[in-house]
Amino acid sequence: MKNQLEDINAWFENLGKRIVKFRWIILIAFIVITIIAGFGLNKIKLDNSIEGWFLEGAEIKKAQDKFEELFGNNDYVAFLVEAEDVFAPEILTMIRNLGEELENSVPFADKVISIADMEFSRADGDDIIIENLVPDPILTNPEDIKKIKDMAFAKEQLVNRMYSDDSKQTWIMLRLYTYPDDWEEKGEVSPINQVGFKILEILNQEKYKKYSIKSAGMPVMAVEEMELAEKEMGKLTLIAIILSIIILFIFLRSLRGVIIPLITTISSIIIVFGFMGHLGLKINATVMSVPVFIGFAVSIGYSIHLFNFFKRNLFITGKRKESVYYSFKQSGWPLLFTAFTTIASLLSFYFVSLVPIQWLGLTSAAVIFTVYIVVMALTPVLLSLGKDKIPNEIILKKGIWTDKYFVKFGEWVLNHSIPIIIIFAIIVGAFIYGLTKIEINVDIKRTYGNRVPYVNRMVYVANSKIGSLMSYDLTLSFNETDTIKNPEILNKFEEFINKVQKLAVTKRTSSILDIIKDMNQLLNGDDQQYYRIPDNKKMIAQLLFLYELSGGTDTSEWVDNNYSVLRLMVEVDDMDALEIKKDIEFLKKTSKEIFPEAQLLISGSMPQVAALNYYVATGQVKSFLIALVVIMLLLMIVFRSIKTGLIGIIPNITPAIIIGGLMGFLNIPLDFFTITMMPMILGLAVDDTIHFISHSHLAYNTSGNYKDSILQTFKMVGKALFITTFIIMASFSIYLTSIFNMFINLGIFIIVGIASALIADYLVTPVLLNWTKPFGRMKTMEKKISRKGKK
Repeated sequence: MKNQLEDINAWFENLGKRIVKFRWIILIAFIVITIIAGFGLNKIKLDNSIEGWFLEGAEIKKAQDKFEELFGNNDYVAFLVEAEDVFAPEILTMIRNLGEELENSVPFADKVISIADMEFSRADGDDIIIENLVPDPILTNPEDIKKIKDMAFAKEQLVNRMYSDDSKQTWIMLRLYTYPDDWEEKGEVSPINQVGFKILEILNQEKYKKYSIKSAGMPVMAVEEMELAEKEMGKLTLIAIILSIIILFIFLRSLRGVIIPLITTISSIIIVFGFMGHLGLKINATVMSVPVFIGFAVSIGYSIHLFNFFKRNLFITGKRKESVYYSFKQSGWPLLFTAFTTIASLLSFYFVSLVPIQWLGLTSAAVIFTVYIVVMALTPVLLSLGKDKIPNEIILKKGIWTDKYFVKFGEWVLNHSIPIIIIFAIIVGAFIYGLTKIEINVDIKRTYGNRVPYVNRMVYVANSKIGSLMSYDLTLSFNETDTIKNPEILNKFEEFINKVQKLAVTKRTSSILDIIKDMNQLLNGDDQQYYRIPDNKKMIAQLLFLYELSGGTDTSEWVDNNYSVLRLMVEVDDMDALEIKKDIEFLKKTSKEIFPEAQLLISGSMPQVAALNYYVATGQVKSFLIALVVIMLLLMIVFRSIKTGLIGIIPNITPAIIIGGLMGFLNIPLDFFTITMMPMILGLAVDDTIHFISHSHLAYNTSGNYKDSILQTFKMVGKALFITTFIIMASFSIYLTSIFNMFINLGIFIIVGIASALIADYLVTPVLLNWTKPFGRMKTMEKKISRKGKK
């Protein structure tokens, strides 16, 4: 292994020479590539729709496609309107005008349902009339308004559904047509974003601003999340640049040391995202910042390692180009291996069945690859420019002042090996217990937090008397035509609905039963006791026929043309994935008990949230184990030692245990965003381990003594490991300024994870190397044994 390491280091030294030789060509090529990539930034496509999270062929997508075949789009946008009296002429006029504008202007708008534009059935002698509750033009006479109000409140089933019992709130719903599948091929914005953008544009008009209108629904939430994420991204990136400049200047105290890492960092990110724009690849705005900050941290870290050896040699020799070659010789191989292991760790996200998480893994891996190429190509070019310096006499005599402190620290570690390992084992054991308490849950209030304006608004809407957060749909498919006209089936359906209404997150339900019961009441003198399902099939068929004959148009919303499929829409007031998962399991079980002959299909945003929870649970375990195994195998293969591979993986499992345990103790759920932490931290943390082991091995080949080689490693890279880790922590600490809970949590746990990894590398790795002696027997010991043999 000694000769192999020397050969590898010599190869990197020659690579440095070749780069410096062709530095002007490399510099020009770099500028051209960056400019070309820069033109692609304005072509970036953002998409935040929840449907875009799932892979083609996923069960949740199949269920959604099947529903749309039968009933069209179950996506909608709703509006909570609040006033002293929502039946006041001014409010009714505003609602009607808003409804007309929504229908005429919003892409894919089907129809608006509101107190100003809704089917209202009433009996007129023997006739049944279906018309608007509010006539056109809107009446202004107080007596006419009172009559409308009395008619509205006579239908008890509509109170606290379309309007509150105190007349202070009303609910507007915009139903949408099915979104086209070919929007990507046409290069259009995603349909859900088209809807959301237009809705917000309409509501932001001056004529609606004076009214209390609060929107809800996935199209609005998706667009507002995307816009806020873009805003947060810009703010956080600016803070990251400023913070990086400050940190680099403090640690390196060199203008060149500040400028070079910033150039490599920013250009690498421009190249990756610019070419993504040229290729027309979609980007999820919520997770877009993660590859950027990984790029910042890693690029600066790689530059620091090169700069550390360059500066050390420049102080001693004063020769600029030779110092570049020396930095490549000392850091080239460890940097290549760290880049490779980090990329391998991030690629493990590909095995999570969620599109944005796969995108995050692939993009982050592409960023790391680009960062490595740019740093290795550009840093020596920029460092080689300029004149040689006079060697620093003080450093020649005394060395770099920090070296002695790291050597003393290394001595302390080796002298206290047993207590260190005992304390380490106790701490890890405690956090393993906390790991068993971790909860996997996508909860909008805890994941996003009430400081996010649209989340705060939607929670307010959900907690109102008539508003809801989102909805999902249940469809029961039977084999025979006209099955739904059977009173026995409808009574069972009502029993099923009653059970659904008792579920924790259910706000209210809507179905064909609302129409049938209402028509039955009207046909029987508008007597409230007849608001029920008739006893015979013929009567049910007549009621449905009479409804359509009277001008009713809503049956197609709730049953198919053959009357063999029943639809139930369930509106919910919370988005807690664990609770929803329990509800879905209950619904599947209950439907089997009540309708053994029917097939249940569950679709919509809420089951999609539950599916997110499942993919988070399985994906977290899968991606972390894959990353762990891959990195462990790489360590074993590269260092040609199973023992070395196992030693290298111990300090890198520690952050995962610490973070998981901390999340368990603090009751912070693992969600679709924090799922990225474990493999990411593993990929970042292993960098320090590789540098420590690699330099220890190199030093051992020279000294033949484990203690000397470990102390030499503390001297040569101890400071660089601290600086690079501090920079990663500082980069992700920027997330602490975000208004998103998920960003704050990610920032906290990455800081904790990276810090615990460095502590383990400082305290545990050297002890294990000294105890297990993975590079072979100490040469000094071999010499003593050979001398004894001669005697």
